[in-house]
Amino acid sequence: MSIHSFIFFGGRLTRRSISTTHLFCWKLSFVVLILFTFTIPSQGQDALFGSIDDPSEALSRVKSPPQSAFEGGAGFSLIGPQWYTAASAKFMRRGEQSYVRLVGVIRTGLYGAYGPDSDETYDLARLIQVARYQSFKTGSYLRLGPLSRTRLGSGLLVNFLNTEAAWDDRTVGIEARVSTNTVTFEGFSEDAFSVGLIGARLSLTPFARMNSPFSTLMLSASVVSDQKMRLARNHPVDGQEVGIRIQAYAAGGFSFFPFINVARIPEFGQGIAFGADLENDNFIDFARLHFRLALHYNSSDFRSGYFGSFYTVNSHRAQVLTEKNSDPAGFELREIERGNSIESEIRLLVFNRIEFWYAFFRYHGVQPLSEYHLRLRFNTNRFNVSIGQDRAGLVGFRSLFNSLGDENRLRFEFEYRIFGPLWAKILADYTYKNLGDSESDIPKFIVQRRFSPVLTLRYPAPVR
Repeated sequence: MSIHSFIFFGGRLTRRSISTTHLFCWKLSFVVLILFTFTIPSQGQDALFGSIDDPSEALSRVKSPPQSAFEGGAGFSLIGPQWYTAASAKFMRRGEQSYVRLVGVIRTGLYGAYGPDSDETYDLARLIQVARYQSFKTGSYLRLGPLSRTRLGSGLLVNFLNTEAAWDDRTVGIEARVSTNTVTFEGFSEDAFSVGLIGARLSLTPFARMNSPFSTLMLSASVVSDQKMRLARNHPVDGQEVGIRIQAYAAGGFSFFPFINVARIPEFGQGIAFGADLENDNFIDFARLHFRLALHYNSSDFRSGYFGSFYTVNSHRAQVLTEKNSDPAGFELREIERGNSIESEIRLLVFNRIEFWYAFFRYHGVQPLSEYHLRLRFNTNRFNVSIGQDRAGLVGFRSLFNSLGDENRLRFEFEYRIFGPLWAKILADYTYKNLGDSESDIPKFIVQRRFSPVLTLRYPAPVR
């Protein structure tokens, strides 16, 4: 059953050789290092860039020694049709500028151990769920871990990028952001240990130091390139985007930001999005609010947010097969026809406790290309609930209440403290499994369902 039954709601990236790519990465790392060293505090922060404002990774806002917690547990795990016994361990540490969460799980069943838990060296890297550094004074942010909400700018190219859509094949990515009064750099890589999908965005606020109506004018440019499998083989980048944004009105803590973004995928198509954001970073010292309404006009062979939630499993480099008849799910980029869509987005963040983030792309055309994204979290000292869902292949809003399709990623987590250090935990996962077809040119994936009830002991107090 769908959860909606009860919830309403820049430089040039090169492809000539591996050595050239590594040289680019070293140069990029040097630039980031310089920016980290000499950055000046910025006027505000883009809370919608990746996990920069994720309440599940909240830092300590008071001056105190870092808090650490250890957790060990055991239970059961249902993966597909097979039950396993499971043992898990977790370490968490939270400070004023850093947060670390390491998680490891081992499963075994009637037919032996569950291989994907420990069948390759990369599984050691997958122990990292989060390792982040963030300085509110200098505007610096660096995060290591699987990506699930990475966005560049308005999201016309990169939106809700997810590197854990296929859980057993998830990659540990990087997000970085450095900011001054006039310059902001944002970048990501889907994998910290190899060269795959990478992207960067440079934003300039040229009149920030002037007292004029144009002091909030922001110009931006983004590039995206997949070094793992090129989309546009005769072009050095796979996606380009430029944008302009300005604060047109401000009153009572609310700011109104109209924007226009234009993006293209070389040798394919292009799109334009224009709309406005309504923001309040501190609503009555209680919450952060964000509203967005935008119109998207796309040519054929272009899809808004193509580098998004299902890119690692269903794109030009991978393919999801339907459960019913093993046909390809969704549409290839060359199959997409001209159309337009309406984007609506609401985000409410009650600091460190509640997050409600809803985004819906209503596509108006002959193909079912509407998309939906939800991030919901509620934290207390007694219980925690977290829901993350991405869906594609939809028609209108009513299709949200239909059965879950083949383009769906859902993760549900529930924790309840029974007494003292004893916690009961439930994890339900709607993910993807690699079929391991050696004869196929690209990986094939199919839906995989998981369910894991576990009892854990946590010491000392909970660390969010």
